Amino acid sequence: MKNAEMDTVEATLAKYHSGAMSMSDAQRSIRDALGAMPLDGPGRALKEFSPNSEGTIGDRYRFRAEGHRDAELFIRAILWFIEPTWEITPASMYPDVGVTFSIRKEISPRDLLWVASSIIDGHVLVQTLEKEDKYTGKRDYERELDVHDPEHKPSADVLKDMEKGAAHHIKCLKHLLADAKEFAKNLKAISVWPQEFHCGKDALPCRTALLP
Repeated sequence: MKNAEMDTVEATLAKYHSGAMSMSDAQRSIRDALGAMPLDGPGRALKEFSPNSEGTIGDRYRFRAEGHRDAELFIRAILWFIEPTWEITPASMYPDVGVTFSIRKEISPRDLLWVASSIIDGHVLVQTLEKEDKYTGKRDYERELDVHDPEHKPSADVLKDMEKGAAHHIKCLKHLLADAKEFAKNLKAISVWPQEFHCGKDALPCRTALLP
């Protein structure tokens, strides 16, 4: 081991034992210094998704999801942070949906990954989420983030806005459910109304129902 590498390892261990550095950060620092092994999935996720939110306004992201459900849950949770021009479209090469969105209020890439990782069975979203200029649509099958680790948890202010977005989604769904019930009720009523039509040019009119 070279002197520079030894110095880095010793400095990292000192920071860890003093409480100035977390275990995961210390492990990554030592791995980087030694070059002994590539970062694993969680390690890459922490390296690629910065906890810093400064300068993120205007950033554009893309991802794939297995369906509208995952995409909607994610987008609605970050609704207060993104432009209203977000879009969900069929993914041409996959049986999934593709999503693009732009940041209008500062939020860190780590927080975005945290939200995605909080969605049950949202692994396609987690594994494809990238800035638009780096997006390939390919999945990083080893990418994961422990949402139960307090170190990765978004700030109280960010969580508050996420909760507002989720609550707004619930409100919209309740309105949609009420409208759907009313629509179904109207359709049922219309289906039993007798309708008059001519069976032919010279035929007598007959009465029928739209549906059996």
